[in-house]
Order: sequence, then C-alpha cells, then structure tokens
Amino acid sequence: MAGCDAGSGLTAAEAREQARTRRRAAAEGYASEQYNLGVMYQTGFGLPKDMAKAREWFQKAADQGDVQAKSVLKKLR
Repeated sequence: MAGCDAGSGLTAAEAREQARTRRRAAAEGYASEQYNLGVMYQTGFGLPKDMAKAREWFQKAADQGDVQAKSVLKKLR
C-alpha cells in the first residue's frame, strides 16, 4: 500500500486521518506532534514523502526544545 507502513497495522485511509489529526495539533504548537508530522513527511506515512516539509516540522519542534527533532536535524545536515 503506497504511503502506508506495512508494519503499522493501519490502512492508508487511517494513516491519512492520523496525518490530518497530527497536522492540526502541530499547527497549534505541540512540539511532539510537530516532530511526529516531520517523521510522517520523512517516511511518507500517510502523507507524500517530502523532505523539505519534514525539515520544516522538525525545525519547529527543535525550536521548542524537542530533543528527538534536534537529533534528526543534525543527521539530516
């Protein structure tokens, strides 16, 4: 299934719904959801794979002190 992690147990439609939910929370400023949205863009899980958008969301989370996002950004540079 395109854009869905086979090991997640979610259908593509469920993954897209999860992306919509996380996008709303990320836009509200929740750093953990900004990081999660970055991962979803990075992997193409529920969203089209887009490294520019992944970096953008990782950066927003890192700016709020999210340690995981900071680590990912160091590896992407």
